[in-house]
Amino acid sequence: MTKALAVLPLIAALAACGGGGDHASNDKPAGPQGTGDTNPSRVKAAFVKGTAARYVLTTSTTQSAGRLDAFEQQTTGEVITMNGHALSGSDRAIVDIAGDPAFAIGRWSKGTAVIASSTKTIGATGTSVHYAVYNAADAFPTSGGFTCDAGQFTTPTLEEAPGTELGQAKGSAALSFDASGAQLDASITVTLADGSSGTESATGRKLGAPTMITYTGGMLSGSSGLQLAVGQGVDASKQLVSVAYVVKVGASKYRGVAMFSCSK
Repeated sequence: MTKALAVLPLIAALAACGGGGDHASNDKPAGPQGTGDTNPSRVKAAFVKGTAARYVLTTSTTQSAGRLDAFEQQTTGEVITMNGHALSGSDRAIVDIAGDPAFAIGRWSKGTAVIASSTKTIGATGTSVHYAVYNAADAFPTSGGFTCDAGQFTTPTLEEAPGTELGQAKGSAALSFDASGAQLDASITVTLADGSSGTESATGRKLGAPTMITYTGGMLSGSSGLQLAVGQGVDASKQLVSVAYVVKVGASKYRGVAMFSCSK
């Protein structure tokens, strides 16, 4: 059986430019398809951390994922602590936030971050920290296909200069289950202001258990690729596909995260 989550009320404190100092930034937040929409409804409710909560954190120097123990989320939806990773500072800014009781995503764009015991200043090119949190299911369904939505995205950020600082992301995902586990397809396209673009795709990737993660391409070796996982949706009829990515556009690389909600 998969675990159903109770839907919480809307976060009343959310405002179009964020909830105050923790969200103020000159960065343009990504919309539902990474298009620059600042619609505050991207955060429908606070993430409800379950007993099998997981996190993903990706930067130009660190790729971290696993069980989520220590966790702190602001009332306006921004996550500032995931285990030993934390964002602080009077200038801290978290943008591109989206979520509901089943997940939260966002990007640390300014402030002082502790990442795996190392302290770094965020703000310059290549220093953004993209994150996602979700709950793994108690068990996978044993059969059936799920149709995934258009996804929620953080704004893709340039890994290192020179290059356009920010891109736009869109993508797709497909999810099905059989007795051996989950099967995933995913595709992420990053487009720049000049119209140039790049895509990373994966087809038929297998996950044998709810807490497993699979990687494609050079995601763990400094090149382009995808990190794929499956999470529990807001109820038993829904699943999530979590994607962290690095996409090449010409000679430049862009990093971000995406979350797709999938229904029967």
